[in-house]
Amino acid sequence: MKPLQAGAYQFSLPYLSTPSYIKMHAANHPVSTVDIELHIGHQDDLLVGKEATIIIFSSHADPNYIAPMFSMVRNLWLTKLHWKIPTDKIRLIEVHTKSHDQNDWHELEMNWDYTAHRYYDPVWKSIQETAWYYQQYQEKINSYAWDAYQSFPDIGEHRPIALSQLWEKWLHKSNTPFWLLKALRSADIYIRTEKIPLPVTEVALTSLKHLTGMCVRDHNQNYVPEVTTLLITEIHKLPTIITPEDYQQVNPITSIAP
Repeated sequence: MKPLQAGAYQFSLPYLSTPSYIKMHAANHPVSTVDIELHIGHQDDLLVGKEATIIIFSSHADPNYIAPMFSMVRNLWLTKLHWKIPTDKIRLIEVHTKSHDQNDWHELEMNWDYTAHRYYDPVWKSIQETAWYYQQYQEKINSYAWDAYQSFPDIGEHRPIALSQLWEKWLHKSNTPFWLLKALRSADIYIRTEKIPLPVTEVALTSLKHLTGMCVRDHNQNYVPEVTTLLITEIHKLPTIITPEDYQQVNPITSIAP
């Protein structure tokens, strides 16, 4: 089995949502997905004896759920017949609500059952602000937010434009990020539903400026945190920005003591 190449892998995995008591006998069973980032051979990991970092982005807070998800990722990617990474060389990170807030990031410590091939007994720990995976995500958010901010041509800071006018203008421009159109549509629906007396473009611009570090949200009356979350949710799905020089190929391990 060929070992994974050094770098970042992004994918999603399914899980069965907990059925409600009302629908527990229904024939349709909901299946949700969790977004995953798998990093192999990052230089900062190798310096501290780690070979892989698994990051799971989820809003699911059930502690009984997280161990099976990490187990699935490890069994699918890191326990191949000719390439196995020992437990102490795998870093486990959980992120709630696709947030860029350090308080929503946690490193987990779990035991691994070599017979059942599963993690158990998770313990959540805070991360350092200087952690490479947290800083890398901040750079991703900042970069895409800046590109999006520059897609608002000829819009003054206090001169919002109708969303319909943006659609017509942007749909004919190849350099407009499609993810921003999706995020703005979701933001528009939210603002209308909540009856917020602010133009969606004005709120979006403030959120983008916040994500790029150009302004502090507490000083802006038109800042709506939920809109920032909608933007982050779309940015999160985009390719992670990595520097190849930051990753180094990990040598295959052919066996692990039980």
